[in-house]
Amino acid sequence: SGKEIVPCIYDYVFFDDDIKAFHVGQNDKVGVIATDGETLISIDWDYISQFYNGYALAEVSNNWSVIDVGGNLITNISSIYHDADWLFNGLIAIKKDNKWGCIDINNNVQIGFKYDVIKCGSRKSGKMIVARNGRFGLIDKQGTELIKCQYVRVHKLPDESIVMLQKVDKYWNLYNVEQEVMIPGNFKNLRRISEDGSYASFESENGLCGLIDEKGTIIITPNKYRAMSVPHEGFINVSYFDVELASFFEDDEDFDEDDYVFRGLINMEGKEIVPCIYEDLSVPENGLIVATFRGKKCILSTNNELVFSNDIDREEWERMNKI
Repeated sequence: SGKEIVPCIYDYVFFDDDIKAFHVGQNDKVGVIATDGETLISIDWDYISQFYNGYALAEVSNNWSVIDVGGNLITNISSIYHDADWLFNGLIAIKKDNKWGCIDINNNVQIGFKYDVIKCGSRKSGKMIVARNGRFGLIDKQGTELIKCQYVRVHKLPDESIVMLQKVDKYWNLYNVEQEVMIPGNFKNLRRISEDGSYASFESENGLCGLIDEKGTIIITPNKYRAMSVPHEGFINVSYFDVELASFFEDDEDFDEDDYVFRGLINMEGKEIVPCIYEDLSVPENGLIVATFRGKKCILSTNNELVFSNDIDREEWERMNKI
């Protein structure tokens, strides 16, 4: 309706779904206000985490506490510990004697102080990424090690459904957090992963890219393309390095491999719908693509039809499409 809910007087505002109220910032201090503008927590704190079941981790002048939605002190953490981090699963990561563990909001130790790193892996499930002696693993909120600390690198998807774990041999495993299923790693380099974790493009030993699904099944075999995106609107952007063409010029002083990389579009079966003849190609949106052909911009459909040819050389474009 256009009604101003929060007046435009704050440096930042975000809505906390747990307490149905707004975190606000002003002059490097933070507080919380209700949807009707009533102040719930005065803007006197240096930091207030998102709330979990009505409680948040807060800090002022390097003193850490657990507070409720009214700003009331529940637990004074800094009376015992020096560093803290909220994990969104009813636990607080605490540092003691240079090791991390977890306490609950009542200061009871739930996970012993034995990790070099401990951070949120999945807010929904409460699983946590941990590290010990330079190796990463995964634990649940009871402290049970679901994955031993044996991986050299770890990444998680934005939706926290998949955790990627790199082995010592540089290959990656995929771990489905909710189903607690490990997908064995036959993938040397995971290039891109879809936001929902359904697909990932990977680089094989031959330097070419393919596509796998969330179960690790190869959907597109790596046999042609140097780069590959994840599916968008049912299509996949790909890049092809023209070795034959590049071989004629590789002895030139100004030789640049990128000059011989061309972009195209394939479908989920791996069929090339838009041929790799373009220097640049946008992600499909509503069935349209912005492309660069011989330095000129044009607009294509996902069927490789010219929607807007601009001033490209149409005869050359038609010739290249027949090759």
